Amino acid sequence: MSTTGPEEPDWLPEMLDLSGYGTETTQWLYDQFIGDFIPPCCWLDGREVWIDNRKRDDHFEEGFWHVVTRDNKNVSQRQPDFRRAERLLWCAAVIRNVRDEAVRRWAFRENSGRCRLYLWLHEWDYLVILEPQTTTRGKPIYRLITAYHIDNRQERQNLEHKRRNCVPEETGETEKPEAQGEAKEHK
Repeated sequence: MSTTGPEEPDWLPEMLDLSGYGTETTQWLYDQFIGDFIPPCCWLDGREVWIDNRKRDDHFEEGFWHVVTRDNKNVSQRQPDFRRAERLLWCAAVIRNVRDEAVRRWAFRENSGRCRLYLWLHEWDYLVILEPQTTTRGKPIYRLITAYHIDNRQERQNLEHKRRNCVPEETGETEKPEAQGEAKEHK
């Protein structure tokens, strides 16, 4: 029996069916996302993973938009990205299963000076980017920056470059999360 690649991890959810995408689908995707991240339901290394809770519109947080849309330079705004959205449930699954051999983990210092944590589900071309931060109350967290399907060779090469130039992981940044809209602490 021939195989075309490694076996998909048991913990990796099925991709979502987005046929018939519409306004109701966006709400349904949002409900799935919130189920994974609010109240903090996703943890990494003993830290809660928070989303950017600034509202881009009256309803959805920036953290949600960054995992289901992508920048469209032609129209200067984010557009639905079905390849990202159909893998929405993979985001929390990758974070929760970071120790699995299928996930490549490293830290990289961006040009901005920020140290970010990369979690790459390499064989399935899916990436989660987190940033270590500390809340105003001194609590260390990870902020979800984005998660997406890698759909081109140049992006893969860029990630390989960042992986080769990795830095030690940091425990937190000096900038407080308010700069990106501090998530409300849920009791």
